[in-house]
Amino acid sequence: MLKRRFDKMLSEGQGRQLVWLILVTLSVFVLYFLIARMMMGMTWQEVLGLYMDPGNFNKPGEHDGFRVMVVLTGVVLFSALLISVFTNVFDNISESYQRGEHCYRLKNHILIIGSSDFLMDLLLAIKDNQQYAKNDILIATTSNVVDLRLEVEVTMADKSFCNRILYYHSSRTSYKKLVETCPDKASMIYIIGENDDLSHDAISLSCLRHLEKICANVTTPILCYMLVEMHSTLDMFHYLGSNSSSGLCVEIINRNDYIAEIFLAGTDFLPVMKAGNEQHLHIIIDGNTSMGRAFASVATQICHFPNFDHRRRTVISFLHKDIKGKMCDYVANHQNLFDLCHYRYIDGDVREEYHPQSQYGDFMDVEYEFIEGSLAMPAIRSMVEKSVRDENEETIIIISHDDDTVNISTALHLPPVVYERKIHVAVWQKEYPQIITEAATTKKFSNLYYFGSGMRYDDAMFLSRSAMGKRVNRLYDQEYGNPPAETEDAAWMRLSYAHKASSIACAYSILTKLRSIGCEQVGADVALSEAQLEALSEMEHRRWMATMLMIGYSAVSRTARKDRSRFKQLKEEKFLHLDIAPYEELSGEQEKDMILMKNIPYILTGEKDRILNLSNIIAT
Repeated sequence: MLKRRFDKMLSEGQGRQLVWLILVTLSVFVLYFLIARMMMGMTWQEVLGLYMDPGNFNKPGEHDGFRVMVVLTGVVLFSALLISVFTNVFDNISESYQRGEHCYRLKNHILIIGSSDFLMDLLLAIKDNQQYAKNDILIATTSNVVDLRLEVEVTMADKSFCNRILYYHSSRTSYKKLVETCPDKASMIYIIGENDDLSHDAISLSCLRHLEKICANVTTPILCYMLVEMHSTLDMFHYLGSNSSSGLCVEIINRNDYIAEIFLAGTDFLPVMKAGNEQHLHIIIDGNTSMGRAFASVATQICHFPNFDHRRRTVISFLHKDIKGKMCDYVANHQNLFDLCHYRYIDGDVREEYHPQSQYGDFMDVEYEFIEGSLAMPAIRSMVEKSVRDENEETIIIISHDDDTVNISTALHLPPVVYERKIHVAVWQKEYPQIITEAATTKKFSNLYYFGSGMRYDDAMFLSRSAMGKRVNRLYDQEYGNPPAETEDAAWMRLSYAHKASSIACAYSILTKLRSIGCEQVGADVALSEAQLEALSEMEHRRWMATMLMIGYSAVSRTARKDRSRFKQLKEEKFLHLDIAPYEELSGEQEKDMILMKNIPYILTGEKDRILNLSNIIAT
């Protein structure tokens, strides 16, 4: 390790001052030797002895004036300057290394650009992944490297792993600085940004465009994951085509959406409406914040069940002070979704109802409420009590204000019936979750769950999520590609950002679908009935419609849906999709959903003949 560090530092010119002094020292010695040999007949051993050791001057000899000159020059150059500079250079190298002032020539490394609070989760995931046990890790950041290094070492508590981590203090908007991180030689790249960025997504996008130029000539595409904060940034990417001309295979991830995915799709927090169940799901979100909207976005794509139709729907209720303005913003941001959905505004006795536009029909199984107030208000508490006691509703509560203390206070002072009936309550904690975790150990508050700080993300490298999305796309590409791509990765590279997002959403919604049909095992030896496959396919179509609407596609009128001659043109040029329609209306297209549902084991594991025990997959 020390030799590697030394070689890297010298290769970057850190020892230039030392090298120049050595050259001067050798040059002077050679000059003295040539003079001594030609004019005085001295051997090189005699000259070297005087040059390096002034004590040799005491030995008898001729030409004392010349010998004095050699000795004094040697004392100055070798004994004083050389040793002093040698020490200073290595002191400077050590200090520069500690401050991350210089980058090293690396290859096959994991490049992390930024040091946001997602960094520790990412490093822990890399540490646990044996596939990358020998890869160096380079963190390029604008934060204080000395402090960051200490934080990483304390958090990781693994000296061997920390020795693999290198730091470079640099801006992610500088093309020159990014070149120095050797992204074109990396095994994968993560653009996670900094905590205090005022224009986080814009800066990261600038970084991505620089990286695409640097990696333009890479023959094997490099995985590149970019975290964004705003849903609007995701919307922009969804309208872009594929990045197949780049040397990067890019995936864009909203971190809040990712947290919601893990919580709703990867655990058993979400109640499941099973076939024959007459209940509907009611999700109450206290706090129309970015995190609250992320839960609504993911729930809109996951919560489609076999007993649902346009009359029995998942209800997502937002609670917030001055909700009217936030409702208008949210609806405007997803107008194509709300054109097809029921939603309402409630403020005490004031109730404004909105219905799907008649030209499209009424077939969506998700509806929304925007309610003025908070869980501390008597009227809202009465509403929650009514929902919890309603035998036709299964209720969960998400508390997602931006202030941790507000979330804690709200969670611990809900209507008593919420605790008595063990209604699942998720509490957003950005900093320290200890109060909620301690409360959850009591009998009264055992229904509380936290998400956020301290929550381990088993797929923080995004590899499993990405792999399942690729397999979904591969199944579709093999059946409908014209022509199909040669490999799974090649098919993924030529896919647009929007359809990558849809493939991934299909994958992470599968476990909820399976649980909803009462299936705890699925595989080659556990055949699904035709009725189960049909139910899964319809749920997948409803999920697909919600995802398409969330990422920007619009429906067309019932009349226009009958003419499919311009299907591809409307889809690619105008972002209009003729398949956003009732399942029964698409008799010729239902096979697309059926193909995916018949290959669930392959999507989840990559092994077509594997039997899955869902209880081992769903976290408890």
